[in-house]
Amino acid sequence: MIKNPKLVIDVSHYENRLDVPLLKSAGVKAVIVKSGQGMHRDPMFVALGQAVSDGGLALMAYYWDDILFDPVAQAHWAVEDIVATGLPVKYLWADQEQWWTDWEAWTKACRQEIAWDDVPRATPTNISLHNKAFMTDLAGLFPHSGVYTSFGFVQSWAPPVNDWIRKYRLWVAHYGRQPAKAADFTWDEFKANWLPDYAPLVPTGAAKNEPVGHQFSGDVLRLSGVYDSLGKQAPLDVSIFTGSFISTLARSRPPQKPPSGSTPSAPANDARVYFVNVFALNVRSRPSKDTGVVGTLRQNIQVKVTEMSGNWAHLETGGWAFAPFLTPVA
Repeated sequence: MIKNPKLVIDVSHYENRLDVPLLKSAGVKAVIVKSGQGMHRDPMFVALGQAVSDGGLALMAYYWDDILFDPVAQAHWAVEDIVATGLPVKYLWADQEQWWTDWEAWTKACRQEIAWDDVPRATPTNISLHNKAFMTDLAGLFPHSGVYTSFGFVQSWAPPVNDWIRKYRLWVAHYGRQPAKAADFTWDEFKANWLPDYAPLVPTGAAKNEPVGHQFSGDVLRLSGVYDSLGKQAPLDVSIFTGSFISTLARSRPPQKPPSGSTPSAPANDARVYFVNVFALNVRSRPSKDTGVVGTLRQNIQVKVTEMSGNWAHLETGGWAFAPFLTPVA
């Protein structure tokens, strides 16, 4: 169970306006605003983040770690963009729950236009390697950072995550008890009837008492103080965080300047097996972008490298690939 629980909400571009005084009076202690994903800023990040900060609530952010992008470049971009806004983000959460490698196919499956089995997916090993690389770099750039995920995601799609997730603070999703259908609630009704009375499931690699946050509602509670573009109460994700964690937010300080060296570096020479971390990677006849393309590698394919030349990797099967778009397999 979350000790001394404090209410926290998370919002993104699906929410258009916050009534911060009302949220404060309801007992909300912090708001987590989506900053972006895939090296793009969430369109409501600045407006919602400023409203939270101006209203006197603690501001955290979450960034969707998109496995279609280079993990190192993406982590640098996420931190650089937050710093560029000037928002006083107290904590940054890496949202790690993506297993698919084709957003269009994923959208069609959500609309029931295709079967879920037809959605291309990454291997468990490569999901873990990507997420780990992202978190390693993110933690070095933004020390007050952690992982948002769920037991179900790790168990079903990326069991190797259990080998390293214990290193980071956790905010976990577990929807054990909530209304069957979306409905409007007052905060008093919500607190009287829908606060969790159970401990959240956590990835097996994490200690049972490790999560500092538990997201327990999944877009079925429409609560006052959070509104969509039409001015109606918006479906809202609500979490509880440990009181001790919330109290540390006041002492958290974001980076004061963008991190240096945002261009991803080439993999180390002693790492021999890699996977492709972009949607499609050209293979060229020589180690230069000005030479002819002799083939293409799809994302998450594993390759063997026989030689490095600057930012170029020579493949065992022949040809050269741009090395920053390869991630070493541990």
